[in-house]
Amino acid sequence: MGWRGKGRYDGQADRLRRPQGVGKWEGPGKALYEGPFVDGLPNGKGVFVLADGAVFEGNFVAGEFQGEGIMKYASGDVYEGSWVNGLCEGFGSFMFADSGSSYVGEWLQGQQHGEGVFTRGVDGAIYEGQWHRNLKHGKGTQRKADGTIIHTGLWEMGKAVASGSAI
Repeated sequence: MGWRGKGRYDGQADRLRRPQGVGKWEGPGKALYEGPFVDGLPNGKGVFVLADGAVFEGNFVAGEFQGEGIMKYASGDVYEGSWVNGLCEGFGSFMFADSGSSYVGEWLQGQQHGEGVFTRGVDGAIYEGQWHRNLKHGKGTQRKADGTIIHTGLWEMGKAVASGSAI
């Protein structure tokens, strides 16, 4: 994230002049971080404004988003949930601003992966089931907004498999 050597820091520092304790870092563009530092890197609960206007509020470990946090992207999309090494991982929810769609469920390395529920904003259709790298994959059910089942059974790489039941 460009913490080292670039930008301006105001706050406590250690004997090596690295940010230590509570401080404020202003980086290239309009990037800004406010919160605690350990060994020159954000560590603990803080707020990071990215150069593109996105805002992350949550926990940092060694300069990475780690633990619980909320990312409000410049596009208006919002992710709230667990982070590991700067990526969405564990349980979380993602709201897509442009379509009104949402995903609530498991994530792995920044992708929908595991059990989850996707609600399509345009018509309210719901898919509930297993995911693999952002695609419906495994057991799942797709329903219309009124609850009518479209397909229940197996999915492979985003496509319904004929062995399930379809209406």
